[in-house]
Amino acid sequence: MSLIKNDFIDRLLADTDILDVFRANQHEVKKVGTNYVCKSPINDERTESCMIDPRKQMFFDKSANISGNAITYYTKVRKLGYREAIQELAKLNNVTVEYESDKDASKYIEQQNKIDEFRPILKSVQKQFVEQLNQLEKSHPAWKEIKKRGYTKEIVKEYGIGFAPGGQFLYNLLSQSGKVAPGFELGLINEKNNDKLYNRLTYPIFDKQNNIIGFASRSLSENDKVKWMNPVTSLLYNKSNQWYGINFALNQIAKTKTAWIVEGYNDVIAWQENGIVNTVSPYGKEFATGQISVLKKFAQKVFVCLDNDKAGIDGMLRNIPKLFAAGLNVEVCQLPEHEVDGKIIKLDPDEFIRIYKSEIEESESTLEEFLKQKGFIKNGFAFLMDHLIVGDNDIEKAEGVKRCVKIIDTIEDVMFKNLYTDMLEKFSKFKKKFINDLQKDISVKKFKEEKFEMGEYILPPELQHKDVNDYIEMIKTYGFFQEENQIWMVRETKNNEPPYYFDSISNFSIEIIQHMNDDKFPKKLFRIKNTMNLERIFDDKATTMLNTNLFCTALESQGDFIFEGRAEQLLKLKKYLYRTMGTGRAVDVLGWNPEGFFVWNNEVTIPTIGSIKMDENGIFRHNDVTYYVPSANNIYANNPTRYLSQKRVIVRQASCTLTEYLGQLKKVHRGHAISGILFAIASAFQDFIAPTIKGFPMILLYGAASSGKDQLSHCLRSFFGKPQSVIALGSKKSTGKAQIREFAQFANVITHLSEYRIGDKETDEMLKGIWDRNGYKFGTIESRVSSDEVPILSSALVTGNDFPTDEALITRFLWEEMHKDKFTQEEKEEYNKLEDLSVDGLSSFMVNIILKRPEVERRFLKELRLWNDELTVRPAFKDLKSRIITNHAVIASMYEIFKEDIRFPFTREEMLEHFDIMVSNQRRRLENESISNRFWQRFVAALRASHDKKLFKDRDFKLDGNHLYIQWTNTYNAIQPMWYQSFEQSCPSKNDFRKRMMDDASFVEEIKSVKFGAGENAKVTTALMFDLNKLKEADRSDVMYAIENQAFSPATPLGNEDINNTSSAISGQVSIGNDTSDDDLPF
Repeated sequence: MSLIKNDFIDRLLADTDILDVFRANQHEVKKVGTNYVCKSPINDERTESCMIDPRKQMFFDKSANISGNAITYYTKVRKLGYREAIQELAKLNNVTVEYESDKDASKYIEQQNKIDEFRPILKSVQKQFVEQLNQLEKSHPAWKEIKKRGYTKEIVKEYGIGFAPGGQFLYNLLSQSGKVAPGFELGLINEKNNDKLYNRLTYPIFDKQNNIIGFASRSLSENDKVKWMNPVTSLLYNKSNQWYGINFALNQIAKTKTAWIVEGYNDVIAWQENGIVNTVSPYGKEFATGQISVLKKFAQKVFVCLDNDKAGIDGMLRNIPKLFAAGLNVEVCQLPEHEVDGKIIKLDPDEFIRIYKSEIEESESTLEEFLKQKGFIKNGFAFLMDHLIVGDNDIEKAEGVKRCVKIIDTIEDVMFKNLYTDMLEKFSKFKKKFINDLQKDISVKKFKEEKFEMGEYILPPELQHKDVNDYIEMIKTYGFFQEENQIWMVRETKNNEPPYYFDSISNFSIEIIQHMNDDKFPKKLFRIKNTMNLERIFDDKATTMLNTNLFCTALESQGDFIFEGRAEQLLKLKKYLYRTMGTGRAVDVLGWNPEGFFVWNNEVTIPTIGSIKMDENGIFRHNDVTYYVPSANNIYANNPTRYLSQKRVIVRQASCTLTEYLGQLKKVHRGHAISGILFAIASAFQDFIAPTIKGFPMILLYGAASSGKDQLSHCLRSFFGKPQSVIALGSKKSTGKAQIREFAQFANVITHLSEYRIGDKETDEMLKGIWDRNGYKFGTIESRVSSDEVPILSSALVTGNDFPTDEALITRFLWEEMHKDKFTQEEKEEYNKLEDLSVDGLSSFMVNIILKRPEVERRFLKELRLWNDELTVRPAFKDLKSRIITNHAVIASMYEIFKEDIRFPFTREEMLEHFDIMVSNQRRRLENESISNRFWQRFVAALRASHDKKLFKDRDFKLDGNHLYIQWTNTYNAIQPMWYQSFEQSCPSKNDFRKRMMDDASFVEEIKSVKFGAGENAKVTTALMFDLNKLKEADRSDVMYAIENQAFSPATPLGNEDINNTSSAISGQVSIGNDTSDDDLPF
């Protein structure tokens, strides 16, 4: 869809009469004084409350609290979109809408999107400033300043005057809404997050279309040296093309073809409120070329009325020639002096109105008529002659005449040239021939200068429409210039004398955005664009421009980019590119970076500042340093093989509130969500936490299939973008080193390790290293003894149907046992609802959490110590390993730090109660680990014991493949007598011991009827089945060796005749019957 030209909108507004808008829309208007009134176009009412000011082309609907111009009428009253409002206004004025080209439109859309983000911020700030002013006592200096100016409450409201308290008033508002970065760009706050405006009266500034673009302000502090402040230059405000008061003045300027220029903000208000509505201010004493161009579109004549002091007069002497050169007729208004409190002062327009207001009213003249009657207005060129042609003799005066001749020479209109030449002759009393000779001399010099400049360098035919002066500096410094996506190198000549010609040596233009420092792999970031407007931004080795071969190879790998220059021309190009490039670095690791920001693949989160966008090339700036995120470069957006993992680390806007989501997470996953939520928050700060506790907690979600552990993992990882692919520990498709590399890809996110299996010693050791933050080291080529390390930067979330049995590993986990795997229909519906809420992503929540990092850094150590102390004396934690206590203290600290900002779906007591359940399960696993180890030691000993204490095959145990069947009563009776002697503690009771062994990781099931032995010695009884593959490797080896050794021993209760059957006794199938065992008895 094409865009409407801004110039067309400006002209449309200038040509529109707002009264015609109201009349065309069937509103009955009545004239009251200089204004008109009608009933509200929005609300039903009996009396007229809507005022229309035809001079300012504005309406003010008091009942609906709406004001604006003709466009505002269509958007607010008729409820049309901005585009449709312009089209309606064009119909009313019987003109055709003018549109931008598609190429310009795409650039405009990009810029407009950012403007659309900024504009509501300024509107909100303006509203806050007005509220702050209205809350002040009338004795406050702000109101005293307003009273001094004689402003009524209507004027204060009409011009939007407000009060900026300062401090961190704006920063706090911006921070709460995540708008700190835009606030900084708009100049509302400084680098230290303090408000730029402190204890100041504020004047909002509007553009021609009545959009707010910034704030001017006046200090209310006695000692403030800076009384007046203009807005900071931003995307919305640029002093070079804006005028204060243009929103009210534009229509009158266009109608009268005349504009008044005054110096200050209050001067504009004074003139506009007293009849000269076509008044603007340049924000000081200087008129920029862009400002003059704006006036030139609508005016033919300008009255200049700067302060009548030396600075004001000097300002007029500098600026009036600019107005003449632009083709404008100029008159000057010099206001008189006046005695105030015994002192003679030179009046400015604001002071003039306060002193002369009653005299103007008594004269029954308009303000402009009054100024002319009093002789305060004179011709602009006459004013210049008065101040330039001065001196005691003709020689001194001749210099002034020469300056006036130069000014006349800039005027294109022949009539004015002749008129001012005649005026100069009469005023100076110099002969006409002298003045004519000066004019000729100035014209000849000007022609020679232009001819030399144009003749020294001859642009190629393709660029004849360009001005060579735009490139002169670059040509003389480097010997080439770039234009229309080509590099134009100066052609060598025999004598090296002008004229000089140019040859194109490329089909592209180029810049080095930045050099990216790196000890091992320094790179440079290039931007190239060819003659087909194909643009590429890419990084390559820092030595890419070492020679033409390397350079051409790098370019042509990007597509149709051809360099035809020689080595010496490449050197010239390199000198220019190196001197103009920035310095920064490439961001290879997404997530937290040491410079103090969290990099997503689509934006950057900076604590205390907010979020900033990177451009389509993956580039952003922070603290005057440029950063490049290769994975965010648009050239890889649709590449199915590059940066797949990084593209998932993105900010996605959630479809619900954080409170709603956490509540649903808790509803579905019950207590398990408590530790999960806090673990996810802690993971965002693990770079800070890990050095403090010399490690970082891992979380284990252990349970049967369909217990919800995978969904809980998915939810927690969604806080960091689209969840990454799961690393399957059991598949062995990747080595341990490859798995560790996954933890170095991203900093301060969660990595999911699935399919944990018991007995995998390599995996257990790797997991211990992840808690300890031990990466893996590898040698380097710099030295025989040097090495580098792949670090652990992410936290580990582990899931599986098995759980660890290694004591050191158990203590490194936050331990979640998820046994519930049967759910009601209602529970399934809640589960699906949670799935739906997770679809849009949750990372927008994490942005706000990361922004609180300074608070985490400030409070974490104190909270950690307090929680360590509290948990240490809590009964459920008594005598547990300090590592377990610290793990829980870490996530409890997150609760304490964030409880004021996040409405957690659980209380402090509920959190502690769930911690008790977690560590109770963990304690049981640790104790079972000790009981289990000792059981297998005594079991092996009983296989080797003397006859009365010995366990025998086919009577007390059976082995079927890896499954060992144990008759519990006989086994217990064999190992119990030597328990105390071996371990110096009482053996658990038979039933308690049995329960603990059934809780062991190697336990499979209890089978009611198992046949032990054969023939008349066979016996059917209950047996406990264990999987020997799930024993520790050492225990499994000892058990298997002892069984095999006994199989070939003659000392068996079955007699020697059964020796030959030992092989089948070891590996034969187990027979299952229906006899009852002693083990079925309660004691």
